[in-house]
Amino acid sequence: MIFKHKWEYVIAGLTRNPLNMTRLRVKPAMTRSITLLKWSMTRLMLICVLLTLFSINLFGVTPKWSVDHRRFSGSMIVTAVVFKGDNEIRSDEVEIGAFSGADCRGSAILQYVPAADRYIGFLTIHGEGNEAITFKVYNHVADVEEDAVNEPLTFVADAMFGGGGIPFVVALAPNLWTVTVTGGSGSDIYEDGTEVEITADDIEGYLFVDWTIETSGGVDVSIENPYIFKVTEDIDIVANFELIVYTITYELDGGVNHPDNPETYTVESPEIILQAPAREISIFYEWEEGATIPTGSIGDRIFTARWDIITYLIGVMANNSEYGIVSGDGVYKENSSATVVATATPTYRFMYWTIDDVVVSTNASYSFTVTEDVELVANFEPVLDFDTYVASKWRNNTFMLDLNRFFDDGYMVTQCRWYRNND
Repeated sequence: MIFKHKWEYVIAGLTRNPLNMTRLRVKPAMTRSITLLKWSMTRLMLICVLLTLFSINLFGVTPKWSVDHRRFSGSMIVTAVVFKGDNEIRSDEVEIGAFSGADCRGSAILQYVPAADRYIGFLTIHGEGNEAITFKVYNHVADVEEDAVNEPLTFVADAMFGGGGIPFVVALAPNLWTVTVTGGSGSDIYEDGTEVEITADDIEGYLFVDWTIETSGGVDVSIENPYIFKVTEDIDIVANFELIVYTITYELDGGVNHPDNPETYTVESPEIILQAPAREISIFYEWEEGATIPTGSIGDRIFTARWDIITYLIGVMANNSEYGIVSGDGVYKENSSATVVATATPTYRFMYWTIDDVVVSTNASYSFTVTEDVELVANFEPVLDFDTYVASKWRNNTFMLDLNRFFDDGYMVTQCRWYRNND
């Protein structure tokens, strides 16, 4: 800011370094000009002092700090705003204090200036010589006091800082907030207002559901992943997941599945050992893909049953191969029908079929349902030809048997009857 009065110029630096202020030598004849300038400076300082003194009455806030200006011979004016990080503070319950060491040299409560639409503090700072002036900020609502991070300002009597619509900035370190992410990435310490991006973990067998804030009692905040938000407080945020349910499909080729075989599973399911299905006329051989689903497995599964057909061996034979021939032996499916046939050779006749010497049929063609391996025997016997055993014949149709041959061929006489001719 440049103050001009006739031959005198006073240039007040608007930066934080008051040494930028330059004064031009004043001619002795211009004493009246100096007097006017000093009167103007004194008036401005008086206004700042009055604003500070009456702030309790105007705004209802009692200043935290005070200074006895009578102890000091000099003063300077600082018109200031307060920034916390990148955010300008807009509150009439915030106070700026100027200090030399621990000694307060002036304070002002921020006041709303409609023309600038800003909350501005008008400080009169008292001091001597080239003292280093530091700043503090006190929030009367939160009851929080913070040190400004500005470089110290060198005290220069009658100097002005922050005029011309460009106020001096009292800078506070931004608030730092801790973001703790459970089940995802993005945990860190962030400055207030920082946009934070967090990402849920990609966990096999689980599906991301939503984010909840534990510090707010588990309140759902988003279903987005990644999730972006501005951090304004310490936050514990949790990624919530649900189990993915996988399906199990069985290809049974006409069989019936075992009731203990499940239709679904998850990554947390205990090891699954599949049971054998059932099918008529078949024996289950194996599951083509294996019979287990280990714990921790993922993905839909298809299991294919492999079968062996149940078959039985039917054997046939004759009690004597010279007596007759047999047919119908072979491999048969379970519960199928088998037919065995016995055919006697000349001079022999079929008697019956036996299994383990037990007669099962007297029919030469025998049909039955196959339920097991069996060996059937066709039993034949010779047909008796008396002419073979007649030793001699007489004209009256009587004859004599050759009993020796009769007995040698395995026959025996069980009874004997006498008949008259023609009876």
